[in-house]
Amino acid sequence: MILGLDHLMIRVPATDAAARLYAHILDLAPVAADDHLVRFRIGGLEVRLVRAETGVGQGAVAEGLAHAALAVSDLDRTARLMSRRGLAVDHGTDAVDGRPVAVLRSGTDPALWLLVEQDAARPAAAGSVIGLDHLVVASDDPERSLAMLGGRLGLDLRLDRANPAWGARMLFFRCGDAVVEVIHETAAAAPHPPVSDRLWGLCWRVADIEATHRRLAAAGIAVTGIRTGRRPGTRVFTLSEPPAAVPTLMLQADR
Repeated sequence: MILGLDHLMIRVPATDAAARLYAHILDLAPVAADDHLVRFRIGGLEVRLVRAETGVGQGAVAEGLAHAALAVSDLDRTARLMSRRGLAVDHGTDAVDGRPVAVLRSGTDPALWLLVEQDAARPAAAGSVIGLDHLVVASDDPERSLAMLGGRLGLDLRLDRANPAWGARMLFFRCGDAVVEVIHETAAAAPHPPVSDRLWGLCWRVADIEATHRRLAAAGIAVTGIRTGRRPGTRVFTLSEPPAAVPTLMLQADR
């Protein structure tokens, strides 16, 4: 049904500055760029930077993650199934690379897009960043997230972990070769009102975390020190100033 992440759309104030920044972060040159849209390709995933004032409609974010697009084998069949499972589906008029899009209007904010997988595999890009490790979703109601991602979308729940020391409950869903990680802050002073889950942050997998840390620091990008990750066998560091308001983590898995 759902094969994995097709692309991520990030709204930015200016595409030229954002393109330079993401070229450093991803260690890649864009595959296409103009005043309105810049496209990076990393493995089978595309990262699309769109100028913030381009196509901003009701509910659209001014800066940050604008949507996540999921590749499916059969768009019409998947859209009908999502509708039967209680999600509002808008077929709209948008298209990506000539592929029609169905937008799921409930469950996450911003919305999730569905589109059929590419006919041919995208060529893999080479760089020190291997690919997306996980997409982070912030949730005020993890049981709702579980019903949405696991029940309605059918993603495989791999881990459900709560740790009082971290003040959080985390759900991990496999989505193709990446993971959708849901974080619920349990240490909040008062419960939040129920709202949609929010696309929040990104974690990029790297081959050599020390080299990546040196490369970004040399480019003038503020980074934290390297530390042991919460996942066993990982080391991580954070970009101190989230690019385009997207909290960003770099991760190396030692095993």
